[in-house]
Amino acid sequence: MNDFLLVVGVCLLSSTFVNGDDSCSELEYYNPSDTYTASYIVTYGHYLSDKDFCKNEAYLDEIMTVPIVIACIYIVMLLCFLAGMSGRVYYQACKCRPPKEDNIEYEKQRAINLSLFYILCCLVLVLDQLVFIGNYRIDLSIKTLSGATSSVQDATQEMKTDSQTLFNLGSVLSTEYTAAAQTCSGSATTNASMSYLDGNITAYTNAMSSYTTSLTPISDFLNDVEDDIQVYGVVYRSIALYIIWALAILFTFGVLHYNRVEFRYGLKLTMGIGVIVYALYALLSFPWTYSTSLLADFCVFPSYNAVKSLPTRDSLQEIGVYYSTCVGGCTLTDNYQLARDSVNYLNATSVALRQGECAGNAALLNMQNTLHSAQSGLDALFFSQACAPIQTQWFKFWNSGVCDDLYAGSFYVWGSQLLTSFFLFILIVCVSITYQFYPDLTQVYPSDPNKSKGPLEQGSGRGSNSFNSSHNSNSAVGDMMSPEEDPQNNLNRVLAFHEAEADDDMTLPL
Repeated sequence: MNDFLLVVGVCLLSSTFVNGDDSCSELEYYNPSDTYTASYIVTYGHYLSDKDFCKNEAYLDEIMTVPIVIACIYIVMLLCFLAGMSGRVYYQACKCRPPKEDNIEYEKQRAINLSLFYILCCLVLVLDQLVFIGNYRIDLSIKTLSGATSSVQDATQEMKTDSQTLFNLGSVLSTEYTAAAQTCSGSATTNASMSYLDGNITAYTNAMSSYTTSLTPISDFLNDVEDDIQVYGVVYRSIALYIIWALAILFTFGVLHYNRVEFRYGLKLTMGIGVIVYALYALLSFPWTYSTSLLADFCVFPSYNAVKSLPTRDSLQEIGVYYSTCVGGCTLTDNYQLARDSVNYLNATSVALRQGECAGNAALLNMQNTLHSAQSGLDALFFSQACAPIQTQWFKFWNSGVCDDLYAGSFYVWGSQLLTSFFLFILIVCVSITYQFYPDLTQVYPSDPNKSKGPLEQGSGRGSNSFNSSHNSNSAVGDMMSPEEDPQNNLNRVLAFHEAEADDDMTLPL
């Protein structure tokens, strides 16, 4: 579970990171080229745990405290609201009835509550749009991460191609040495030189074999990173964001389901949908807070934490240290230098033999041509494995892609979720009081079995707008109406209902 949360939370650490060494030992690390400074949102996010990033079970358990507390607050607030609504059935105080002695004060409070309702609706919908900003930053990060990974993959593939070609030259040199040994022998000095050739050919072949072998786990590692960027950065991220957008759409549907939300049923429907949406936000609060906290801890010192998280197997951590700092060396540079030295020794020895007892030896001449090809190949490999271009992609990946765009996107999404849910809860409480200012229209307009149309279709429409339109119609039409059908009389009946409404028990609107 912790490993899964680590991957989902960071959205970048591949399974190679997670399945690496489960330790948090300090690493001697000095990077004079790193100019990264944590942004203010990284600093704020780091305050959630105030822990140093460490890829082990203890750290992953420790940073769960704040996300659990926040999730519990969500749940407690929701339970308190539901308990209060349930208490309306048994306790008069829980009904929060508006006063009815003064019609002017009654209408004033209704107007205030309704205004607050609309303001909170706007706040909820506007704050939810922060998700779009977060999604935009995450899109930028995905492009940056994918681009940096692809560049390093291309460099690695070029290194593999060059090293494989150089490794194959080792077999050619061995064949040419065997032919030269049959035709070039004599004095002790010549025999010693031939033995020296044999030893350096073996050293060269082993060096290029080790070099090529070291590139295989690097290539596999980069493929894992690229796959995880697509899975966690594109697929899972899209699912999570679409869920959040769906919550906003669901709530908006509740608000707009009736073109006049003042009606009691419309408000109760809005409250019911709001409770469902808030409950879903409560469920999402833990993973979003957890991932934001974890990623912030990581981004305090991204290069150091990334290198420390690399597994030590296959010299991956050693190679990561070298290419992130361009200081010292690693197994790749060591094997490269060994192969370069071996070629230089082979070339010098073969030249000396051709100038001595083995002058004109065709096998040695062929060997020198092969050594010339090896030198050209090593020159090409030198540029392929150059540290500076890969270091640039390293900083682009971690500093820009992860700790700038990706974290900013994650922070905006988390902030949107936090603020939206907070004002949504206030809105739910507001609606639970406001809907009591409006009567149940089935009580105000009882159905008439002699009429085929419902009361809302007989002149009231969906709200007070129909009253105004009817009132402004031709007076002759008004004269043809019965008193019960007169819109003005209907309006008076609604106002009278406010004054005479009994304290009926209210059940949950869900």
